[in-house]
Amino acid sequence: MREIKFRAWDKKQKRMLCYNNDVTPCITFNGVCQGKNHTNVSFDYVLMQYTGLKDKNGKQIYEGDIVASEGVYQPCSTKLEGPEPYRDVGKIVWDETYLGWFFIGDSLADLDPKECTVIGNIHESPDLLGE
Repeated sequence: MREIKFRAWDKKQKRMLCYNNDVTPCITFNGVCQGKNHTNVSFDYVLMQYTGLKDKNGKQIYEGDIVASEGVYQPCSTKLEGPEPYRDVGKIVWDETYLGWFFIGDSLADLDPKECTVIGNIHESPDLLGE
């Protein structure tokens, strides 16, 4: 069964609320974030959904997470020398057109969750994307 979980970025307090190690479920159906340290919080927040995927360290990957993927790229063309090491950093987004999670990074490579590491998120560490 697919887990449906959320976390919340509080825009006023500029902090992440309701990581799932805090409480389960994190966000209730009436939109209130409840937990050991968070009750009756601001309604000015951004919800981010759990993708159902985990990185190579077992950390849950959420919408808005910044992930780093490292590996070895084998060029398709025999004219290019290879294999070449690479490191790609990008963010996880939901695409309404294709109704799926996508990795938006520097390369066109598909993201393999087992080969990536969550290194931050777009709210707490946008500088990791160089934006």
